[in-house]
Amino acid sequence: MKKIKFKKPRWLKGFKVKNPLKNRQLFKKLSRKDKKTTKTISSGIEVKKKDSISTRILLGLLLSTLLAVVVVGVSSYLISNNIIKEKVTDASEQTIIQAGDKLDYMMQGHRDRISELLLSDNFTTTLTEVTRFENTNSFEYYTAKKVIDDALTNISMVDKNVTLYLLDLDKDTLISSSATVPEVNILESEWYKEAKEADQSTYWVGGLEKGVSQSNKEPTILFTQRLSISKTDFLLLIELNKAVFADALESVRFGEDERAYVVNENNQVVFSFENDEITNAYPYKFTMDEGTNVTQVNDELVFHYPSTVTDWYYVGSVSESELTKDTRIIFYITIGIIILSLIVAFFIANFIVRSIATPLANMSGLMAQAQDGDLRVRSNDVSRKDEIGYLAKSFNQMLENINDLMHRTTESSNKVM
Repeated sequence: MKKIKFKKPRWLKGFKVKNPLKNRQLFKKLSRKDKKTTKTISSGIEVKKKDSISTRILLGLLLSTLLAVVVVGVSSYLISNNIIKEKVTDASEQTIIQAGDKLDYMMQGHRDRISELLLSDNFTTTLTEVTRFENTNSFEYYTAKKVIDDALTNISMVDKNVTLYLLDLDKDTLISSSATVPEVNILESEWYKEAKEADQSTYWVGGLEKGVSQSNKEPTILFTQRLSISKTDFLLLIELNKAVFADALESVRFGEDERAYVVNENNQVVFSFENDEITNAYPYKFTMDEGTNVTQVNDELVFHYPSTVTDWYYVGSVSESELTKDTRIIFYITIGIIILSLIVAFFIANFIVRSIATPLANMSGLMAQAQDGDLRVRSNDVSRKDEIGYLAKSFNQMLENINDLMHRTTESSNKVM
């Protein structure tokens, strides 16, 4: 009978055939199954925490959530901030325009009242007669002058916030007034000299800290009207009390605390609710650009409207932070949502880690044990319906197949021996 040679598998080359009984016991030991218990290994290898898949899943979910929430939150905050700023800016522009129209209507009313006076035949005729008297102590002079005084006084009585003064520019004398004032206080003032030399018929003097008399407790606002009657030039002074502008601008606000101002072309304050600011420089310089009524000066938005009746400007200002202070609540809500999202993302990531990363780590440990020769290990995740469950079943089946192969190889080896 011919002897058959049996070639050993590569993985059996380490076993010596000289003692077949010893080899048989070794194979039986390696392939023995424990029917009562199944070994489960939590981890058979050491992986650095920063390199583990669980850490990557956790950090990836947290960072992606943080990035998404931050982008959405910051974008929403910035967009809402800009929208609110634009809306409030537009509203403030309309506020200064409406306030300006209101003041223009008021100033036009004062000018119309003066025009009615000047167009009165009795007034102009009497004024012409007064200038022709050489003897100012005569009864006829006082009679004519009384007509002028009464005309000015009547206007002041109708509107108690208006005081009128009439001067002869050729003689530099005060003809009449509705209030007592030293003549020298007018004639020696700088504004009188400027009004006298002005080319325009109406000269807008502006604010006077102590009024025309220089003895008022409250500032006043002054403009002048030049009259030419019978080749004689006169200057009519129209002095307005501060209350005229204060009442018109009382309800005008920019932000919570900022009030409206009236300034002249030299940026000097004509009217302010604060007396010490009148005649001083307005703190913000602005330029009148076509198509806009707002100028940004550093962090301050200056709203301005040129008067269509006077040479003045109606202005108001508010800081950008004041305009957008109501959006701070959006910022705080955004921060709260970011924190809440991170907390929720942490719990979700932790759940994913327990569902995926932990079973994979267990499987890695089982494979390490099998690699060391312990073929009794089995995975307990076979009941899962996902990829982890299929992987566990395949792993267990693989070990079963290896065990079967080892049994068959052992039996074949024993027959050969």
